[in-house]
Amino acid sequence: REDALRQLGRACGDPNLPTTLMMRSDQVQELHRAGMELGGHTVNHPILARTPDDDARREIAQGRDALAALVDAPVDLFAYPNGRPDRDYDERHVRMVRELGFRGAVTTAKGVATTAADRFELPRHTPWGASLAVWSLRLLANLHQRSFATAGAAQPAGSR
Repeated sequence: REDALRQLGRACGDPNLPTTLMMRSDQVQELHRAGMELGGHTVNHPILARTPDDDARREIAQGRDALAALVDAPVDLFAYPNGRPDRDYDERHVRMVRELGFRGAVTTAKGVATTAADRFELPRHTPWGASLAVWSLRLLANLHQRSFATAGAAQPAGSR
């Protein structure tokens, strides 16, 4: 992936890719010290559904362990890379996250979690907006999204 990005940069006439897109370790540590709870991800951000099981488990565990070492604290929440149920991850990965001892995980399925939601497939709302009005409208619209996709579900969660 990195090689492909470098080739694309050269083809576009700018071989120097930005280096400030991701947070630095000191910025992550500062967030943690400020009281932000941090969740694990993976090491290389693979699409788990396209990754052999042993590699997926290793990516999840090593991502958690690296973050825990960085902030010197347990990391027990997880975010599925890209996070679309049955496209980017599936039931195998939900099981792996449970077995690895996480307390819960978030997806990128749009919706509102209720007490009936599986804590290993919590939907997420995109809380950003260019203005307070746009952000407020997104929040209001999200409140009406009571069903959401989950891995392996014939129908959205919340509508079962």
